[in-house]
Amino acid sequence: MTVAARSKPAQRDTKTFTITLTNHRPDTATNVRVADQLPAGLTLLSFATSLGSYAGGVWSIPAITSYTSATLTLTARVTSSKPAANTATITHSDQYDGSASNNAASAVVTPPVANLVLTKKVNRSAVFFGTNVTYTFTIRNNGPNT
Repeated sequence: MTVAARSKPAQRDTKTFTITLTNHRPDTATNVRVADQLPAGLTLLSFATSLGSYAGGVWSIPAITSYTSATLTLTARVTSSKPAANTATITHSDQYDGSASNNAASAVVTPPVANLVLTKKVNRSAVFFGTNVTYTFTIRNNGPNT
């Protein structure tokens, strides 16, 4: 199983996660369930499945034939500036899966982070009533991202 998404979205961006489930066995797998509840920092906007249904963070697939793939596409809004890992995990299949090591996959989204510094300078420190002064504001991004 794989999960893919662009890794550097900005806060309030819309991100699409594509979860691909592949049956690598010679037999049909039945009653497959994949848990994929979006973490804090991501809000589900829409979803689409090529097979089965998705509700309550669970993708239910009645049957997936041998050597075929199915996809679940989740579209989410990034609501936090903190990194968020979206993990999908196969939680059930009527058939025994001898390769459990590939039954989970994750994609991490890390919104860019800026460190803004604002400075203000005045052209004169001592002024008299009615004297014009000029203020200069400078904003600098100390990173790490632009």
